[in-house]
Amino acid sequence: MAATDQDLARALAPRLPAGWTIVPLDDGGFDVTRDLADATYLGLSSVKRRATVLTHRIKVDGDRFSMEDLSREVRWEAGVARFTGNVSMTRGRIIGQWTETVYAVGADGSVGPQVDYTVKLSETHDVIRAVAAEVGLSERMPTSMKIGVAMAGGTVGVLVLAGIVLLVLWIAGVIP
Repeated sequence: MAATDQDLARALAPRLPAGWTIVPLDDGGFDVTRDLADATYLGLSSVKRRATVLTHRIKVDGDRFSMEDLSREVRWEAGVARFTGNVSMTRGRIIGQWTETVYAVGADGSVGPQVDYTVKLSETHDVIRAVAAEVGLSERMPTSMKIGVAMAGGTVGVLVLAGIVLLVLWIAGVIP
């Protein structure tokens, strides 16, 4: 019998690096999530708010699983006669190491690092893959990655076709 979402989540929970939590999803699967930053602090003439969450979305289908990375960030700053904000989301496979430290005066009056994290994504990817292999699951690409690969392949195909057409036109003497 193939492993289920719950089997993988139970096996994964004790092996996750510090700060990561498992959140079940209503439509099946689960998220492995870490709040990287959740801080309000003071700038020279403004108040800044920052929230950053990193998630690995895990879905099990039969004897295979998919892992999709999601990064969500909200930033805003309110100061003298201005208000700015930024919301961003990245989805697919995120590779790399993130490190950030922001020293400031916190909203509670504390002085020091208000945002301070280091996360190496390959560590959690490796743990998830190892535990999935232990419960008998193999990895497949999530849909968002398949779309990206297809778009890249299509772009290369169009560029090659355009190059062939230009070469034929040049050989035929149409293009000097």
